[in-house]
Amino acid sequence: MFFAAVVLTSCNSNQNTPAQNSTDSAVIPEPATEDTISNSTDTAIIPKNNTDGPARRYHRFTRDDSSKVAPTPLIQPAAKADSAQTGYALVYCPDKMIKNSQNIITARITKNELNKAITDLVTDLSKQENENTGSIKDNLYQKQLQVYNKMEVQLQCDESIFTVTTTGSDSIQSFAPGEKELEWNWELKPRSVTGKTVISFIFKGIDRYNQPIKLGEKMLYVTVQVDVRSFWSKWMEFLSDDPKYTITAIIVPLVTFLGGYFLKRRSS
Repeated sequence: MFFAAVVLTSCNSNQNTPAQNSTDSAVIPEPATEDTISNSTDTAIIPKNNTDGPARRYHRFTRDDSSKVAPTPLIQPAAKADSAQTGYALVYCPDKMIKNSQNIITARITKNELNKAITDLVTDLSKQENENTGSIKDNLYQKQLQVYNKMEVQLQCDESIFTVTTTGSDSIQSFAPGEKELEWNWELKPRSVTGKTVISFIFKGIDRYNQPIKLGEKMLYVTVQVDVRSFWSKWMEFLSDDPKYTITAIIVPLVTFLGGYFLKRRSS
């Protein structure tokens, strides 16, 4: 009986051995090929729904991050150009002066029509300077220019010859609403005799920032002679300035007086 049990146990052991070997061969993995390794690697690193490249990282902004965002620059509106209209510069400056005598020089910028502007200036100067209109017109100069709301006039001359005093006006002036004329005045006193010297008048348009406007400048030149004359030479020049005035105001009364005087002597 013992021998029979041993034989049965040995048979059962031999029957289980092939089954165990079969199980072991089933779990041994097949050697991986190059393609399978590559495919496995590619599949592992390609993120889902993104086949163009590596995964992107997104930053979620919080309230504290708002200060890091650059502000949108403000676009400043373009400055409005200073408007201008065509006008005239008028200058009264005697072309002959006497040493140590005072001379009033006047410059005007006007928006009026030229003939009206000249008439107004001549009328005003004849009252102020007590001169005849013919003499004033002979020493009047004009130039067309662009007139801006704010204008400047400068007088330049040889300071070794003239003493210049500005009277009653700033170099920069503005047109008031409805105003059509601006005026500048100077007093010139020659200190020495000269054959010819130039006095320059510079007219400038000024913008809203008190800066000169490009291409808004005009210049006007007057050639002046300064000499020393006797009383009789100045008297003769006065008589020759306006013949009509001289004849009606001086010569006719003088002839009448002399004629009456000689007639009275003959009768006596």
